[in-house]
Parts: sequence; C-alpha cells; structure tokens
Amino acid sequence: MPHCIRFNNEDCHSDAVELVGGKNASLGELRAAGVRVPPGFAVTTDFYTRFLECTGFKDKIQDDLNASDLTDTAAAEDAGEDIRTAIKSESFPEDLNEALEVAWNELQEDVNDQSLEVAVRSSATAEDLPDASFAGQQDTYLHVTGLEDVKERVRDCIASLF
Repeated sequence: MPHCIRFNNEDCHSDAVELVGGKNASLGELRAAGVRVPPGFAVTTDFYTRFLECTGFKDKIQDDLNASDLTDTAAAEDAGEDIRTAIKSESFPEDLNEALEVAWNELQEDVNDQSLEVAVRSSATAEDLPDASFAGQQDTYLHVTGLEDVKERVRDCIASLF
C-alpha cells in the first residue's frame, strides 16, 4: 500500500478510513462526486506505522507508557512530552521522505503553483463515539509552504497523537 494517497486517487474513498482517516476519505469521496475540493494528498496509516517501526518509536512509546503511572496526570503528561519531543527530532526514513516528495511535487504540478500553501492536519481513523468526540485533539497547521515545512508539520501531527 502506498504511503501517500491523492484525494483524486481511487484508493481515497469511504472504505479507506482505516488507511487515510475520516476527513481524507470524505475529501476523496467529494472529489469523486465532482465537488470542487482543493487537490491534496493523505499520509497513510502505513506511513505512520513505518515511521514508528523504522525509528524504534513503537517500542519506545510502549516502554514509556509502561513505565509511567498513567493514573497520575503529571506522569502521563511527562510521558507524552517525552514521546512528542523524540518524534519531532527524528528524520523520516528515505522511503517516507521520497513518498512525501513525490506527493508534494505532484500536488504542485496539479495547481501549477510553486508558492503553494497547504494545511497539514490529522485525520483520525476512529470514528466519534456516541458519548465522546475526537475532533480537534491533534494539531492542525495552516499556510504551510515548501516540502521541508510539510515534512516538519507531518512529524508534528504524528507527535500530537501523544
């Protein structure tokens, strides 16, 4: 499965929520229906999983959480801060860098704008529950320009899960 999927790709649709999240799946559906939605791409859950596995964060996160008393708010906040700091300081593996670069370059070609500004935001793969909403829990960044800023903000969005 690809690490980045375009909204106008047949893989970005309502049955792909587990891969691209609810917002992105909906954007793909809207574009497929002919609604004028700005072009974009989704970073997939495969991207996220690969990043955590290649960097060793999958084990680090589990170790940090296991070592913390998560019933203690301060300890939980400290564990989250440690995880966020580590994620933000790590580079993407080469294949993920390449996936972002290809998706970014294709998006720039689509809009024919080298000074393109985008939003980088999370798109949860779990739906809201009858008694709980997950909206707004992860970071969103507006007016992001350039590939390096996109990469940084993708890392920030991943970090904001913690």
